[in-house]
Order: sequence, then C-alpha cells, then structure tokens
Amino acid sequence: MQRQEIPIQSLQIIIAAFGLGVVAFLAVALGIGPVSPPAEGQEGITLYILIVGGAVVTSAVPAVLFMRRRSEASLAPRRAEALEEVRAGRVPPELASSTIMGAAVGEGIGLLGVVAYLLEGRGLALFLVGLGLAAVASHFPTLERLKERVERLGRASY
Repeated sequence: MQRQEIPIQSLQIIIAAFGLGVVAFLAVALGIGPVSPPAEGQEGITLYILIVGGAVVTSAVPAVLFMRRRSEASLAPRRAEALEEVRAGRVPPELASSTIMGAAVGEGIGLLGVVAYLLEGRGLALFLVGLGLAAVASHFPTLERLKERVERLGRASY
C-alpha cells in the first residue's frame, strides 16, 4: 500500500468542517429553542447528559491519545522525511489521522452539548459546546503546529 500525504489545506478544510458543523447545528438549536424548557427546581436530563457525556469523553480521550502516540511513533524513524513533507505543505498520513481523530472527539463533545441544549435549554449545555469547539480548534493544523509535532518526535519517549 502506497503512502499518500494530504495537502495541509485539505486537512484544514476537514477540521474546519468539524467545527462549522457544530456551529451550524448550534445556530439551528438557538433559533428553534429548547424542545421542552426545564421544570422549576428539577435538574432534568441536561445534567444526566453532561454526566454521561463526560464519562464517554473521559474514556474516549485516552484512546485518542494512545492512537495519536502510536501513529506518531510509527513516524519517528522517518522524522527528517516527514519534516520535509510538512515544510512542503503536505501532511504525513500518521499526523493527518491523529489530527482528524482528535478533532472528531471535539465535534462529538460539541454536538452532545447542542443536543443537551435542545432538550432543555440550560446554559450549562452551552459550556459543553464551547469545550467541544475549543477541542476542534486545538487540532486545527497550521504549518507551525505540524512542524512542532514532527520535531518533537525525536525528543519524545514512546
């Protein structure tokens, strides 16, 4: 199987689409409002969704970090070649896949927050949306971020 680098602009579009999907869904949710406003004095389903979502995220994040480390470790032996690819505006598949996985977790967090807001309209759910969007943004691939990740390969222990 032949390795195929991805142009950095393509990866940027993919990651931006994760965030824009959450923002578009949020705009719709804010426009139509909550399906069922919370009853006075009840925690409702929002708290439940946030707890369950937190548990899912807590279990998903270590898996994503493990896969990221594993894919980057496989890239370490060809660090110099990978650095040249990044400098030329191409992203090695190992970096692209770990970037997409991390942003996808962020998108999931954001969408969970939008669903929680749609169900009851609690502002606490919007915190989850912000957290998800921050996670997506933290995975947005810039040339500098990608170069730093490749340069760290030789110094990190796996």
